[in-house]
Amino acid sequence: MPYSVEATTASRADQSPLHQARQMLRQQVADRVSVRPKALSRWTACALAMMADAVAVMLASIAVGALGGALHNASIVQEIVGLSLIGITLVGLMRLFGAYRFAALGAPVRRLAALAGAMAFIAAGALVTGHFAGVDPAMARLIGPWAATATAGVIGTSALIGYAIETLRARGRFAPTVVIVGATNIAERLIEEARAQEHAPFEIVGIFDDRLSRVPISLADLPVLGTTNDLLKFPAIDALDWIVVAMPWSAEDRIAGLLERLRTVSTRILLAPDMVGLRFADAVGQAQDGPALVEVLGRPMDGGRRLVKEIEDKLLGTVMTVALAPVMLAIAALVRLDSPGPALFKQRRIGYAGKAFDVYKFRTLRTDMADAVAAKQVTEDDPRVTRIGRVLRKYSLDELPQLINVMRGEMSLIGPRPFATGMVLGNTHAQDVLVEYARRRQMKPGMTGWSQVNGGHGSITSEADLRRRLEHDLEYINNWSLWFDVLILAKTVGVVLGGRGEKPIVTLSKPVLPSLPTQAKRAGSQSEQRHAA
Repeated sequence: MPYSVEATTASRADQSPLHQARQMLRQQVADRVSVRPKALSRWTACALAMMADAVAVMLASIAVGALGGALHNASIVQEIVGLSLIGITLVGLMRLFGAYRFAALGAPVRRLAALAGAMAFIAAGALVTGHFAGVDPAMARLIGPWAATATAGVIGTSALIGYAIETLRARGRFAPTVVIVGATNIAERLIEEARAQEHAPFEIVGIFDDRLSRVPISLADLPVLGTTNDLLKFPAIDALDWIVVAMPWSAEDRIAGLLERLRTVSTRILLAPDMVGLRFADAVGQAQDGPALVEVLGRPMDGGRRLVKEIEDKLLGTVMTVALAPVMLAIAALVRLDSPGPALFKQRRIGYAGKAFDVYKFRTLRTDMADAVAAKQVTEDDPRVTRIGRVLRKYSLDELPQLINVMRGEMSLIGPRPFATGMVLGNTHAQDVLVEYARRRQMKPGMTGWSQVNGGHGSITSEADLRRRLEHDLEYINNWSLWFDVLILAKTVGVVLGGRGEKPIVTLSKPVLPSLPTQAKRAGSQSEQRHAA
């Protein structure tokens, strides 16, 4: 039997009490992170505050306009429209004065100062307009009551928003869950600066460092949980909000190599500035209260883009659910009549940020031959498929119950298709074949997607097939827009009406993954590096 000093040393290290203690601690931290709710988006809080003020101002415009029009025998619609336009201007000016920055939401004085400044501009504009162009007498009589009512409404929303923000901040709901890579002085300074804040800007749950033999067991009372490899295998890695790299910027090659390994995860990657980087902290911005951090690998659907897509899903999803309800009821009856068993079938899938959920489909397989984990993919002329199931699968009608998942917020109308948790290629799980697979989880899975309208549907027969589908998914994620979704929906109609059949998936002219390694190749490369060291 060949003798390997490296293998023996690694085996002894894996069996050491310290290694086992770290392994147990990683599991405990993972369990805690998994049940902790995701941090609330500060951008969304700011957007909601702006919408609340807009609603308050519009209600003031409607109330004053309707009452004033009735009292002065003027056009009620005209008065309401005029006051509403002034109200929209007011909210826009408040935004310019910083009323909807997150730091202002919990500070009513700052919001009131922005309101006063905006009202002053409105008053000045009304005076100038009245002097040069004249003002409708009925409208002029309503400006004062409207300003008083709108001001009262904004003060009320400011009080409610301020209370809600402070309550949520005290509970840590705006504090992202963070792990630090690098047990360095930079990490220690970052931890101290975060702890110095009244409300923690983020919750650090642990530290990872490849130099375990040279770093302490803990840093600033936070445990060193393992190496970067341990982080990549961390059970709750998708539940983390941020991974912060805390290394000297002079270690360029080391940071670049680390980012190359971390780019496969679905979590945001940020860089903590060192003493040199702090000089440029204002230039890179400071998204959160507390220490400035530089985002190097972000989630493509954060902020406004995510909100737009959520609205799209809820609006279109509601319309489609109502419109297609009779069709789905008819299909459910046909499935029940065709073969014994329930009309719906559910299967465990991996969704956004690695969260598992049950996807709903019309049952197309015989119940006595069902495969709940999709270990064996359905093939052409598969004897497990029922008669009605063949028709449903050909025209993708079996996917319609996934509107339930869309309305529950587990899926999107358009996005990467959610592969089953048990899907295998050969003897390997699909998610273990390509290292970039996890990047699909940066967006909610969809009922249809860019890959599907380009031939990527049906069973996956090879790594090359999976690679092509993944390339289309990543092209969609990296280039998402509302118009991209409209294009995919239009193409989906054509695919459904034409029947999906057996068509080869289109190959991108400019591959998103030009040299995408497999997990096996990557593991082999890492092994070679360890032996070379």
